[in-house]
Amino acid sequence: MTNFEKCKLGFFYFDTSDKRVVVPKLSKWGWTLNVGNTYTYVLIILVVAILIGFSLFGSE
Repeated sequence: MTNFEKCKLGFFYFDTSDKRVVVPKLSKWGWTLNVGNTYTYVLIILVVAILIGFSLFGSE
């Protein structure tokens, strides 16, 4: 299976056998998340929680 076959909708990288959370994009530049890895969802929830915390408890 090639990396193009592991992409869903053209830009979501989904590979449950790949242990990396952040993977290089198929294009030349940038990185993307491996949505087949469960730790990716932990990372997303953590980032959202931090952003909500800053918006609620940030300095006025």
